[in-house]
Amino acid sequence: MRKTLIYIDACCFGVFVEKRIDVEAQAEMRFLLAAIEYGRLRFLHSSWLRTELSETRPVSKARKLLSYVPQQAGFVGLSAEVKQEAQRLARWTGLESDPSGLYDCRHLASALHGGANFLVTFDSNFHEKCRQHVKLFAAWRPFRVVWLPGWEQEVYGEIEPEKQE
Repeated sequence: MRKTLIYIDACCFGVFVEKRIDVEAQAEMRFLLAAIEYGRLRFLHSSWLRTELSETRPVSKARKLLSYVPQQAGFVGLSAEVKQEAQRLARWTGLESDPSGLYDCRHLASALHGGANFLVTFDSNFHEKCRQHVKLFAAWRPFRVVWLPGWEQEVYGEIEPEKQE
């Protein structure tokens, strides 16, 4: 059985360096990274993710962010196909007018191109836009964009209580 493939949006890694992010989001992210580390999930990342995290200032914050990216992962490079798909998704979702929208769509295109089952985000605007356009993704395969808080219910489904004998 193939393990679920997860793409994590750059903003999720920000929970470790931003003071305004709550402790619950940090705990959710730690749990997600632990699931990857222990092999319950597979991680997919991209050139876009590394680029966005590397552009964080100061440089010490960028290094800290990059240190959280799991090392054993699938990888999607900067192909012309992914770039074109990101532009197309930005137009379809209306995110092309949002300053961070193109980055979001680059992550989305990378996740789709790399075969991810889920893209996890902590960006409420991006999450809502994707929910509004969920039918766009049906052409690729079962794929969902999920909110960081509560990601495990989306990914693992409802956990059934143990049967008592």
